[in-house]
Amino acid sequence: MQGLFYAKLHINDFEKLQHINFPKLQTLKIPYQCPKPEYLMKFLEINGKNLRRVYICEGICEGIFNTVFNPKGLNKNLILSIANFCPNLERLSVRINSEFISVWCGKKDMTGILFDIVATYSSKYFCELVLYNSNLYLINSKDLELFLISWKNRKPKKLLTLVIIRNTTIDEYEEYKGNIINDENNEDSHDELSNRDQNLKIIEEYKKLDIIKFRIENIKEEEESEYYFY
Repeated sequence: MQGLFYAKLHINDFEKLQHINFPKLQTLKIPYQCPKPEYLMKFLEINGKNLRRVYICEGICEGIFNTVFNPKGLNKNLILSIANFCPNLERLSVRINSEFISVWCGKKDMTGILFDIVATYSSKYFCELVLYNSNLYLINSKDLELFLISWKNRKPKKLLTLVIIRNTTIDEYEEYKGNIINDENNEDSHDELSNRDQNLKIIEEYKKLDIIKFRIENIKEEEESEYYFY
């Protein structure tokens, strides 16, 4: 077994799975149901060594991330379990639901918080950041530029791939990048540009410096779950 897809099962099912050894398990996907943190920790203790990819969604996210915003949270050990028991992990994907963001972040910009976490705490192997169901105009330009400045100064230097995944059919990057790149005599000030165009200009600047690669991927709404857990 190379992949275990855990979805829409009763919580007690994972209680049984936690003690089973899957020696060839490389991918663990938990898109919907939320096993108790202690069950997942035990499972990772037994099976984490061979895991290459872990995908976690919705209900379980609060169990993992409450300690990031609340140091007194009870599940700090769950975070440490992923770090300690999954030494060969290549991809960790966590999809955070909007209710959780509202509870912990309030009116703060989530993308800015994410940029700060990635810039401050990501490992030297980190090389790809995916913003799911996002848009260029939703990203604060100052946050983006501060993040890329921080990334530029990282040691050792590593090329970052920034991916925006949208459930629309309009590729705004391809539509506007030509005008942004070719108009070298643009008389508009930086502050007068739209948020989207400011971000495009910032991205192009750091692409030329070989700091970042960038792309937008469009998916249909009915393909979202399948795409996210590819």
